[in-house]
Amino acid sequence: MAEYASADKLLADLSESAHIECGREASVALARAVRRRFATRRCAFALEADAGCPRDTVTSHLRFFSQLAGGAVHHEDAVAHFGLRGIARANLRDLPASQAALVRLARASLFQPEVCLIERPLSDLDPEGRASALAWMSEAEERGCRFITTLQPLREALLMPGVALWCEDGRFIEVAREEEDGPAAPDDGAFDEVRVCKIPAKADAATLLFDPREIDFIESANKQNHVSVRGSLYPTPLTMDELDEELSRFGFFRCHRSYIVNAQRVAKVERYTRNSFNLTLNDANRTSIPLSKGRAQELHERLGLTREARAAQGGRSGQPERPARGGREGDAAKGGPR
Repeated sequence: MAEYASADKLLADLSESAHIECGREASVALARAVRRRFATRRCAFALEADAGCPRDTVTSHLRFFSQLAGGAVHHEDAVAHFGLRGIARANLRDLPASQAALVRLARASLFQPEVCLIERPLSDLDPEGRASALAWMSEAEERGCRFITTLQPLREALLMPGVALWCEDGRFIEVAREEEDGPAAPDDGAFDEVRVCKIPAKADAATLLFDPREIDFIESANKQNHVSVRGSLYPTPLTMDELDEELSRFGFFRCHRSYIVNAQRVAKVERYTRNSFNLTLNDANRTSIPLSKGRAQELHERLGLTREARAAQGGRSGQPERPARGGREGDAAKGGPR
């Protein structure tokens, strides 16, 4: 997966539209980088904070920006495309979030931009508004516009034309893409020796295929299984048993009847009471996952915690480790009998 060290590096090295799952700080950095790099290009910005004059109507607001942009696109055309005729006379201050988002997109379209940065382009829209937004973005990209979108979850970033990325510690990481013209499969059966694993999940009408390394954990709740990827949950049609069997060879562990966890993501193992264990992950949300008492010893062994406990025990005594009475060697490693 391609990775970019900064917003400036992303804009310099990636020539396609970029749709980024990120926070406010990264969005501000990207807006500044767009202004620096494309100062001589025709740019448009659709920012959440830029709501316009509250007393303006939708029509007067768009008419003003159409004139400011040189009148290449008539404001009535934007009103029609984004389905705003029903609210054309409404004041901007009275618009709900979904309609205000459409007005911001309509305003950006008036400039026929070469580069366009949009915050939360789809998040507040209903299905009809989302369809209008995606249609405009697709048409504009065909004309050569490059979009930079921010503050959306990955499931929305994947819907838009271009490249989907997520931001982590100031870096921008590209979601792996399927190659359209990959190498042909051999005819001699050699391809059967390579076992490809992708975990299917749903995002609206699309089917996503996740690499196991992208998955933090899997949760079963309300008769539905969800795959957690970078803080977002995606429903999967696979059963927990199917997922457990498929993912165990990639370092996943069935820590609870309702949870399968990527053992590489476990940052902390805690024991609250005699029968209560908890795992804290180093994922985007620092998620807490229950650990069943009956599975705790196996997880400790898999993570190497049992060996560390034994080494510490031996270091404190200054003597080689000896089995506890009755041959219950495992009890010594756990600090006492079960």
